[in-house]
Amino acid sequence: MIRMKPRYSGFALALFCLGVFGQAEATTESYKPLSFYELPRFLDSPAKAEKIRLYGWLGTYGNKGERRVYLFPSKESMRYYQVLDTLCIEVSESQFQDLKAEYNGEFVSVTGAVAKPQSEAQCSGIAVMAKADYFWQPPSRK
Repeated sequence: MIRMKPRYSGFALALFCLGVFGQAEATTESYKPLSFYELPRFLDSPAKAEKIRLYGWLGTYGNKGERRVYLFPSKESMRYYQVLDTLCIEVSESQFQDLKAEYNGEFVSVTGAVAKPQSEAQCSGIAVMAKADYFWQPPSRK
């Protein structure tokens, strides 16, 4: 009887290492305090301009499972975090430019102009946004 040794491709090994070591790295990313803007203030003032939708995710972070709100450029960026709920924020073009300038243009991506949220439930967590401790800031590329 011939016994075959299991073979693992380099790609599978790389994925395993990324999964094991990437999680530890994800918890050490730098975060930027939310200090200047309270997003609900933007939402209370109706703007005539076309609205832009920003996507955020409410999730847990760290060993204690602290609930925090993060704005991520994509759902793929959330792979190391437990997502509890999806949030959306609508702001006008000028308000978005102000927010973008405050966060150095790196804090979120825009998916395009959208007239209305898909549902009110998606925007139910906006009040929590003002109490969020941090927003995600991608690592700077050197």
